[in-house]
Amino acid sequence: RRFVWWKLCVLTLILIGAAFLQKTELLLLFGIKANFVLALFIVYAFLVDSVPYVLFTIIALFALSFEGFFSLTTLGLFVVALVLFFLRTYLPWRRPLVLLVCVAVGTVLFYLIVNPPFLLLSPTTVFLEFLYTGCIAVASFFVLDSFFHS
Repeated sequence: RRFVWWKLCVLTLILIGAAFLQKTELLLLFGIKANFVLALFIVYAFLVDSVPYVLFTIIALFALSFEGFFSLTTLGLFVVALVLFFLRTYLPWRRPLVLLVCVAVGTVLFYLIVNPPFLLLSPTTVFLEFLYTGCIAVASFFVLDSFFHS
């Protein structure tokens, strides 16, 4: 299938919007905030081919980095985005289920890189964040999939 670069620009703008949303207290659900950026990286892994995805990931993380390009958060998101891009090709299930598995793996891997003690000290919060991020990822996938393949 032919990749359309303008769609990558639209996806980048959506991701930048999600990053700004991530920095606010909007959409807190009982004190839990979804990882909107992680959800979109996972969704994009299903929509974009390998070379554009890697380029998109690098450009997006550079554009989204509020703490400097080589912050631990930026590095964590980059590693998670690439791992999940390759992981999704090896999971043989239906896409919504694979999305949720990728969100679970991505959430745990992200915290292992950025803040390992948080996984042990707040497992309920991590689980609720996974559920919230999973809902965002599945909903985003269905909306963006129809846009991307139109």
